[in-house]
Amino acid sequence: MKKYRLKKRNYINWIIVLIFIMIALIFVNIGYSLWSTRLNIFGNVTLDLNRPHLDVSVPITQGGRYISFENNEGFDFIKDEYSGNSLSTTLRVSGSEMVSNSLRLSFGMRNLSKTDDMYMEGTVKLIDYSNNNSAASNVSGYLARGIIESGESDVFNFSADIDTDMMDGSVYYKYEIIYSINGIKKNFYYTINILPTEG
Repeated sequence: MKKYRLKKRNYINWIIVLIFIMIALIFVNIGYSLWSTRLNIFGNVTLDLNRPHLDVSVPITQGGRYISFENNEGFDFIKDEYSGNSLSTTLRVSGSEMVSNSLRLSFGMRNLSKTDDMYMEGTVKLIDYSNNNSAASNVSGYLARGIIESGESDVFNFSADIDTDMMDGSVYYKYEIIYSINGIKKNFYYTINILPTEG
């Protein structure tokens, strides 16, 4: 009789242990299935990529302009606007008989760092443009050196060929000029707006 009771208790204990193991495995499977389930998130992500301003000055050239604008037949200078870390230039196609006009302009940027920092790894990035009917071709914006020592200058150059017969509204290009200063990227903006002939 005692032997039978011991066997019965052992049998019941084993059943309880197996039930607990099965319950634990069920929870592990449920947890794993919940953990490995694909989660889809839909929405808009906005990244704040506003870089700090590049500490430069754009000197005035001859003629009271910020840009060098010589030997550009077929274009009339309208205005320069320089504020903070941006410069914009507005030109107008003149009423000349020339259909294809080559435009070349540039401006300087002087390093104003108060701690004698060197501006390194200068790059130019096109961030916006409007070129209806592909009136502008061979468009290029680039830096002469890509580096500015303290108190020194670099030059931004813009060039394009403008087919005045193809112009349907203004031609517009906006660039971000980026330098690395002690591992921090800082920027300056340049915008050129070319208006069609009046009338």
